[in-house]
Amino acid sequence: MWDADNDIPYGETNGQEGIGNRLALNKMDWDNISALDLMAVFNSLTTGDVVVHKVEIFPSLFGLEKMKNDSLIGPPQEIFAKDDEELKNKLAERKRKQKNKKKIAAAKKKTEDNEDKE
Repeated sequence: MWDADNDIPYGETNGQEGIGNRLALNKMDWDNISALDLMAVFNSLTTGDVVVHKVEIFPSLFGLEKMKNDSLIGPPQEIFAKDDEELKNKLAERKRKQKNKKKIAAAKKKTEDNEDKE
């Protein structure tokens, strides 16, 4: 069976095809989730004599880059929003500022082009 939104297979599998011993988890709150937490959750979901033997967390290249940026300049301010409305307002303000910067840059370039023609 396929999920229409993501084209990701889910449901029962026929035989052992495609089943491995690794699992990738994305978009988790890694500041508050540890390998021990995941081990407890996964073992609670097993049945019979099935056991999860080991849980390791490996950051992706993207995650490593974000951690580097966060250590240099800090996390984005949006994560400290008190509620969804405040977050929406901050994001809208950021978009307005970016749009204004683009308009100013375009106007400046147009002015410079006109001065070069004269």
